[in-house]
Amino acid sequence: MKYATVTIVMFALVVCMGCDETGGIVQTKIAAPGFSLATMDNKPFILDRQQGRDVVMVFWATWCGWCKKQMVELEDLNNSLADNNVSCALVLSDTENLEEARRITESLNLESPILLDCGSEVTEEYRVKGFPTTVVVNAEGNVVYYKAGYSPDIVQEVRSLLE
Repeated sequence: MKYATVTIVMFALVVCMGCDETGGIVQTKIAAPGFSLATMDNKPFILDRQQGRDVVMVFWATWCGWCKKQMVELEDLNNSLADNNVSCALVLSDTENLEEARRITESLNLESPILLDCGSEVTEEYRVKGFPTTVVVNAEGNVVYYKAGYSPDIVQEVRSLLE
């Protein structure tokens, strides 16, 4: 009985905290699904037009506390790699909360474009199962990194790919 209780509590913590860490550096070349999304500023963001640049994407939701931490850390990384031809894009999956998203991004001083995934089509295309999910698409258009959940190691893993 004690074992079952501990197991249930551990499962609940993993689900609630978004810590189902899966993935990392992708060993096989996988072409990134192309997409076009509007930003929160109503500008188009077209992945295929980013060719020649590495793109770090964070799929997030307004209710996800770990997403906020991951976005800030990856934006700091992006700013430190500004000369390395790297872009950061924050893909909002729960677009019904735009005012909350705007408040969050302003309070965190995020400058990366917020992409609005209305209907979660891109989220589904990238097989996002938990938040945050971090995806890196290299300059050739291939997914080279995919990780679900928050981890303090993600920034260093992504940095090693981009430097």
